[in-house]
Order: sequence, then C-alpha cells, then structure tokens
Amino acid sequence: MTTGQTIYVPAYSEMYITRDRTLDLAVTLTVHNTDFEHAIILTSVRYYDTQGQLLKEYLAEPRQLTPPTSTDFFVEAIMLNTSNNQGISLTSPGRVINQIAPQDN
Repeated sequence: MTTGQTIYVPAYSEMYITRDRTLDLAVTLTVHNTDFEHAIILTSVRYYDTQGQLLKEYLAEPRQLTPPTSTDFFVEAIMLNTSNNQGISLTSPGRVINQIAPQDN
C-alpha cells in the first residue's frame, strides 16, 4: 500500500517520419482508478517539453476518482494521426518513478 506515487507517462506531440520531416500527433492521457475499494486523489497532472520545461498543469485543485472511474486529459498517452490514408497510433504505459509509503504509527 502506498500513500502517493509519481507516475511518468512518455507522450509525444510529434514524431519524425523522415530525417527532416515531422508528423504532429494528438495525445490523450486517461487515468483509471483500478482499485475497486478505495478512491484515489490526483494532485497534479503536468505536461513537459523535451527540454524539461513545464508546458501545462492540468489540475487547478486535486481531483478524486472514486472506484472504478477514470478521467481524461488532452495531450495523451495514446498517440495517433491519420493523413494520406495512413494511420499511426502508439500507446505508452505509465511508470512509477517515485512512491511514498504510509507512515508507521
């Protein structure tokens, strides 16, 4: 059991299709509460560029997700684009990069 996690989800707003040509991608991040007994609280959802600069903070205040709900943020962990009768889609799983254990009493 944890009292908090920082989860990193790689998402790309563009990808190279040739050495000097990129393709813009749409991104949607969906956060699911997969715990059927407890709510989770999102305290921050942030989008950074490749230089590590914060581009957008999606939450003005914490958001609770009751079991088993989800919420979406448009930037994405599912990347897709369609053009010239071709479609591109990618998925990117989140990875826990920091975890806070509950305090022992």
